[in-house]
Amino acid sequence: NDGDQKPKEQKVVGETGGIYAAEPQDIRDVIKVMREVMLQGNGGDSEENDIEALLHANKQFDAKAELILIADNKSAIRDISLATDLKKPIRIILCGTQEAPIVHPDYLRLAKETTGSIHTIEEDIMGLSSLKEGESIKILGVEYKMVNGELTPLTDEEVK
Repeated sequence: NDGDQKPKEQKVVGETGGIYAAEPQDIRDVIKVMREVMLQGNGGDSEENDIEALLHANKQFDAKAELILIADNKSAIRDISLATDLKKPIRIILCGTQEAPIVHPDYLRLAKETTGSIHTIEEDIMGLSSLKEGESIKILGVEYKMVNGELTPLTDEEVK
């Protein structure tokens, strides 16, 4: 939930907290934990401590298991600087791309740096880590080009 109602000025990268873990036996257990998380949330900002949560999950659960992040395309990753600490591919299920088809650069970076992937209702985006400088890729109808190691959306004029 990103901080248990902690104000933004008290949120420290890698130590934000508000992380809940569960080993549910059925869907009712999942819903119970989700309600608890929602009630403790509301920290007043949209940035998420996604990497802190992924590192916590990797440590608490089987380190061999895949890590899947369900994320909101409208929210930045507060602790993206910690992405290099992740040692396995992150599978990102990205919500909100129908309203905003430009993929938030933090999720592109996370998938690229971890050799992971991004999945939306519309498409599955894989192989970002293999893109070389100057190469381009179309994601959700938007053309991106690798510029200085980052995927940058091109304007209509640049695509032509």
